[in-house]
Amino acid sequence: MATLSYSGASFTFPNLTAHPLGFDGDAQRGRTAETLTFAGLLRSTEANTLLGIYRAWRDAKLPEEDPARTGVVGATVAVTDSGPGFSWSARPAWFREPPAIEQVGGYTRVTASLVDAAQALAVLLREQEESLEVEAGLGLGTRTFGGAVVNLTARPNDFGDLSQPELSPAGAHVITGPLAVEEIERIEGWVTAAHLPTLESWLKTTVATRPAAGTWFPTGWTQPVARARPNGGALTVAYDVAFSVVKIR
Repeated sequence: MATLSYSGASFTFPNLTAHPLGFDGDAQRGRTAETLTFAGLLRSTEANTLLGIYRAWRDAKLPEEDPARTGVVGATVAVTDSGPGFSWSARPAWFREPPAIEQVGGYTRVTASLVDAAQALAVLLREQEESLEVEAGLGLGTRTFGGAVVNLTARPNDFGDLSQPELSPAGAHVITGPLAVEEIERIEGWVTAAHLPTLESWLKTTVATRPAAGTWFPTGWTQPVARARPNGGALTVAYDVAFSVVKIR
């Protein structure tokens, strides 16, 4: 017997013609979630009960944020069913497809498909993790400022204050300006929530003292932006940072 429950209401399919277990997603990458698809013949009142459960779940789901950003499954339908190769006991699930209703004589043919919510969320988060791993695979490394580790997302090395060629009255180039480049690091990356206060403390302390030659001195700062980053199947808060430092000559 297959039963769907949500918010105190429940429905048990009386006449199932099929309830196969399936998998939704990319099997070659192992990124799949279990699904159950129900098909059966119902009376009109029974079909309305099932639709009521779906509509109540949909109304609760609609205002929720994208679970890929929050890491929270949110509203779920409890599914209890068993068959060859599976046994679900009040398994939290999302509707994968809304119920489809077709009139067949005095009955209605109904199909509905649900997916294991926790498994589906794990797949979503893993996909995001992979994009971050590609970013990390660029080998840009880290920079440390006052103990705060910045994970770089762009190459920081830059130069400024280059000497300029000017033409003399005789038409020959004359080099003006210092014969040395200004070394600059334009930092773009992210820090953990624990390292952000350390980075901000480094900024305030560093600009409050006269820099010595050969040290790095901050010359620009952008307000950090909070972002959820998936890590090991869970979301953690990190901060995107962007600032620049110059090597004092």
